[in-house]
Amino acid sequence: SRQSSVVSQILTFATAFVKLHNNLEANKLKQYIFMPQLKQSAKRLRQSKKLARANKRVKDNIDYLARNFKKAVTAKDKSQAQDFAKKLIKLIDKAAKRNIYHLNKAARKKSRMMKTLNSNFKDK
Repeated sequence: SRQSSVVSQILTFATAFVKLHNNLEANKLKQYIFMPQLKQSAKRLRQSKKLARANKRVKDNIDYLARNFKKAVTAKDKSQAQDFAKKLIKLIDKAAKRNIYHLNKAARKKSRMMKTLNSNFKDK
């Protein structure tokens, strides 16, 4: 009971802190509040953060290429759009292979991209 009230006070403080400060400082605060007690838990936390950063880099790269692909499609630049599509398919497949994306999500992203490409540049 006493412990839960202390935890609730800490969480209340944390939410107030989040409202007052930017996200980076809030993440630092969470790191101090929810610090693992065991050595292996601390290591797992470090590993998961490192893996999350690596996965975010891959996803950001895919999102960047997807934005460029959309720009090329709206600009009606067929060769550039095809080039971005080819690069995107390669990156999405690699991400799915490394379990960054679920296989179905990767298939859905590729399918929608190709549908966009084919509908905008179909031969008449």
